[in-house]
Amino acid sequence: ALNHKENFIFEFRKNVTNYLDLKRIWNILCECDKDYIPPLSWYRNDIDDFTEEQKQYLVPNVFYKHIIKHPFIVVREKGKIVGFLSFESNKVIGSLKELGRVNYVNAVCIDKRYLRNGLRKDMYKYLDERVPEEYKVCGIVTKATQSDLNENVMLNELNYVKKAILRNEEEEMNTIYYYKGISK
Repeated sequence: ALNHKENFIFEFRKNVTNYLDLKRIWNILCECDKDYIPPLSWYRNDIDDFTEEQKQYLVPNVFYKHIIKHPFIVVREKGKIVGFLSFESNKVIGSLKELGRVNYVNAVCIDKRYLRNGLRKDMYKYLDERVPEEYKVCGIVTKATQSDLNENVMLNELNYVKKAILRNEEEEMNTIYYYKGISK
């Protein structure tokens, strides 16, 4: 771990327009692309047109263009973004319609040098407790793969409950959708 908690500044951003911030988000997104299953770079309509070898060289440009249209929680250290949580506000998720309008977490990415600082957990807490009033909807939905034990443990610690499991042929690839009612 590089730093102590007091060196980090958390902030809500309705949109990110500063070039250096956008570039930093892009770099961190590229760095954490393959941490997701499937990789964030595969979130594109034409993914089936690529061979397995070609897929290795894709970058998450389509995903990036999507998330920068939505709000962020960014973490800064000495003014520089070291992590972010991207979310869509007021979203109805097809398979979880009964939950109503939620804040849906698109991605949580942290510069690898800043892992193990509790930043991921703190960004989720910020989303739950500190977003502006206009972004407080009935709850938060996020997802984790079944094989990501750290993420599943953290979400349980934050009182998220399993709402659905999206099954995949390969057992460890199952995706778990979690929900938490928002703190008032």
